[in-house]
Amino acid sequence: MNRKNIIISTIVGSIGIAVLGLSLSLAWYNTSENLYVDTVVINVLGEENITISNSGLPGTFTDSLKFRQNEDKNTLSDAGLFTPVSSMFKSTWLEDDLKTEPEMYFYTNSAVNINHAPSAEVAEWGYYKQHLWLYSTSNVVVTISMDEGEFNLSEIESTNRVYAEKLYTQLYVRQEYEQKHPGWTKEQVVEDIMMHLANMKKCMRIGLFDVSNRNHFIFDPYKDGDTLLGGRADLFLNRYYDSYRDIDDLEYYETIFGEVTNRDKAVYLPAENTDSPEPETYSSFDSRTKAGVHGFDLDASLANGLEIAVEDSLSVEDVEKDLYIPLKGGEPKEIVLMAYMEGWDKDCTNQHMGSTFNLDMKFKISEYRTNH
Repeated sequence: MNRKNIIISTIVGSIGIAVLGLSLSLAWYNTSENLYVDTVVINVLGEENITISNSGLPGTFTDSLKFRQNEDKNTLSDAGLFTPVSSMFKSTWLEDDLKTEPEMYFYTNSAVNINHAPSAEVAEWGYYKQHLWLYSTSNVVVTISMDEGEFNLSEIESTNRVYAEKLYTQLYVRQEYEQKHPGWTKEQVVEDIMMHLANMKKCMRIGLFDVSNRNHFIFDPYKDGDTLLGGRADLFLNRYYDSYRDIDDLEYYETIFGEVTNRDKAVYLPAENTDSPEPETYSSFDSRTKAGVHGFDLDASLANGLEIAVEDSLSVEDVEKDLYIPLKGGEPKEIVLMAYMEGWDKDCTNQHMGSTFNLDMKFKISEYRTNH
């Protein structure tokens, strides 16, 4: 029996950055414009009578869809600018049957409430999002194909080189490399920048939300262990972890961001009279504890009963057996396709700003059914 293949080829190009004055070693959170989607092409190919639409209306189903950032600005999530967001609090919006698309969250400030929890906001931009409708003449179950050559997330080396060479013209970049790698040539610096740009794909995620069945799948193509959706952070890139002052004992404590429960189980270290040692490279995840502030002890806190949500994501090995979207013959199926950078992924740093990459995805039928 021939299997039907549905190809979704997402071409993410012309990725640019508007802020060049930030150190390569800082993390994403304080930038205004990072990446944007230029073009998204979605095709449906094969012998089965399966078609696709971006509206679900009769007469709009076809075997090919194309979106361009400069022509479909609203379609591409307000110009498709990419900034770090997170899938934390996934269970919250999934419980609301009135919500027809996933919610992503991020932080704009570190102020805490009476329970010492900062307030995350729903992100209205910073990621790619597209509602799609699939139509099949028969009952089938669709998944992402992990067959050789049918899924590809790769950088565009030529474009990355142009950007790396542009970065090299910035005095602050050359000064930073001169400090860390005295004597390096221009080519060595450019190659190192390109290496970091290529690693950007490691924090990318693909989301697929089956609206009617309330199933939200998150695919992490480069998954290497679990990602905790919380922890301390240097939110404003001032080279210190954010902190707050407790209204009871008037002491300062590092703020715990993210999807956290049992905050009363948090374990803190005694405050020191001097700052903690500087990390080798600063980022939102790697910073310093300020003098006079009680540092957050992650391992001791987890052992004591504090809970930080683990990202509910699928690896390459998991996708074909655990990611499934059932289509009922004769009925359009609404799905939401997403692409975003997971802000709690430790690979999500400014060293990847300006990277250009392509994403090619192919969906295939994994199962034929007589009923659902």
